[in-house]
Amino acid sequence: MEGFLAYQEPGEESGYFVGNWHSINFKEIPSNYFFLTDFVKQNCFYFEKRNSLNKNLGFDFTFDIESSITSLDREEYLTKLSEFQREMSSQGIEKAIFSRIELHEKSETIDLIELFNNFCQRYKDEAFVYLISDPQFGTWIGATPEILVKGDATNLNTVALAGTKNKESIQWTEKEVKEQAIVSDYIRGKLKSLDPTNLRESDVKTVKNGAVFHLRKDFEFQLSSLKWNELVDEMHPTPAVCGRPMKKAYDLIIDKEPHHRLFYTGLIGYKNENSLAVYVNLRCMQVLEDHFALYLGGGITSASKPEDEWEETVNKSKTLLSVLEA
Repeated sequence: MEGFLAYQEPGEESGYFVGNWHSINFKEIPSNYFFLTDFVKQNCFYFEKRNSLNKNLGFDFTFDIESSITSLDREEYLTKLSEFQREMSSQGIEKAIFSRIELHEKSETIDLIELFNNFCQRYKDEAFVYLISDPQFGTWIGATPEILVKGDATNLNTVALAGTKNKESIQWTEKEVKEQAIVSDYIRGKLKSLDPTNLRESDVKTVKNGAVFHLRKDFEFQLSSLKWNELVDEMHPTPAVCGRPMKKAYDLIIDKEPHHRLFYTGLIGYKNENSLAVYVNLRCMQVLEDHFALYLGGGITSASKPEDEWEETVNKSKTLLSVLEA
């Protein structure tokens, strides 16, 4: 059975393809292919295109079943997050990401390619939009704003994106400002370890992505294409999807989060010989037989209030739900 890939970069036109998804070691991703990987970088695939499709043609998508999903209601989430925070404190973890899965019923008549097109239209200039399917991993759709690294040999850029609010008029809290600074410090350190040339930073600014706002700092630099694999590997996972100290936060997530993240907070994009475009897979959902499984997370610190963190995940879900319910 063939695999499917459709994607649209911000400000570009969308493409639709059938072909084969090949499993590969993350560090051996070949040039001139689209690829994706899960959070732990153990399940990695690249796509070999066979044919382009007209966007109005149908495709026989593969769906996983609900029994493979662990979804928490509000009270379960608050309990699990409180336990997670206590474990963070006992281990001296400054920040860690805690996520949950939210299930929404799927209409039997929904057209996934039409849904992808709606996402492309809604977030044309704001996010990387994709729809993928294969018997090896099922079907996923997403609209992620977070660039890991993008550019070419003359100029690469990456982004420190953190903090979330649903109204521009709301003031950023000390927690959110600190959260963004943690991500910026991490990226700055990783970049400097690779000895780039002409490294530049922007001021922190507020940006709108979907239904929410974030704090963002841009980094620009030059780096030989011979170091691109090392760059991508070193920079992921970032504190924005894992935490700090990195190893402790990572181990805590693997041990205590009540589900496997799969492609959520993994990487998605392409690597060519002369260009690179890699995104962190946020704002995504797994398409199941009868439901959409939305993956939603937030950065947890000692100052975090579980009730507020629940509301943050609810706000983040609106990026996807605003299109699903349109």
